[in-house]
Amino acid sequence: MMIEVISSFIAAAFGGFLYWYIRKTANDVSFTTDGLAKLVMHPSYKYLSFICLLICLVCIAGAIYDHERMDTTGFAFLLLILFLFGFFGVYGLLVYYNHTVLFDEQVIICRGPLGRVKRIAWADITDVVHDTNLAVVYLYAGSRERLSIQQHVKGFDEFRRTLVRQRPGFASRIKT
Repeated sequence: MMIEVISSFIAAAFGGFLYWYIRKTANDVSFTTDGLAKLVMHPSYKYLSFICLLICLVCIAGAIYDHERMDTTGFAFLLLILFLFGFFGVYGLLVYYNHTVLFDEQVIICRGPLGRVKRIAWADITDVVHDTNLAVVYLYAGSRERLSIQQHVKGFDEFRRTLVRQRPGFASRIKT
């Protein structure tokens, strides 16, 4: 009983620290030589992704070491853990290293996790949807082209302020 309480407290404290750390850097904006604001993913994505991949590595090492005693249920559970933590580890690293948002007063340029680059002018935005479960803001253009911006990019508050200036009607759709 006491171990569950302590582990729950540690998990809650770690989650609270991570939230505080991400919010602390919400105003950190860098600028390119062209004067575009550059938003990159928070470093916590990289660290959490490496932790997920480390969990996969430990599970693989444990399976190699103890494969003789592993039954079908254990093997299925191992595959589930490898798939979940491996997927989130690889996807987190792709997001960290590839997702970049560049914007100024005229245009938004976004490179997604798989390296695909999309561009939307502020004037072309027809809808804004904020998915709080995935922490993503979707910007839709007239042709229903969708631009996805992670909420955990460093400098997201500056992006939100620019959205208020450029498209004041949609600013209320982004929750804090």
